Amino acid sequence: MMAPDAIILDEPTTGLDPQGRNLVWEKLAALKASGVTILMSTHYMDEAAALCDRLAIMHLGRILDEGTPDELIPASRQRRGGPTSHGGGGASRGSRRAGGSRPCLA
Repeated sequence: MMAPDAIILDEPTTGLDPQGRNLVWEKLAALKASGVTILMSTHYMDEAAALCDRLAIMHLGRILDEGTPDELIPASRQRRGGPTSHGGGGASRGSRRAGGSRPCLA
């Protein structure tokens, strides 16, 4: 069986039913816990919050903001006027990179 250092996924749970989505989340969480770097795109902020250590918000191929889920998700909801139930502080503009963090594109 293969043991990758990294995997790249594009919208891994789009179109799945709730049971399938939960199974994918469990498998990805196990890979992450074993040290595999996961680079993925998703439009689901709950998925990003559950699976990612770092996020990059992109538009038209450009990174608009980068940070942890706790930094970016509440700030994103505030900009859209939505609920801010995910706790944490607001994000500042600009690029922030932390060595050793697993990136996740949202």
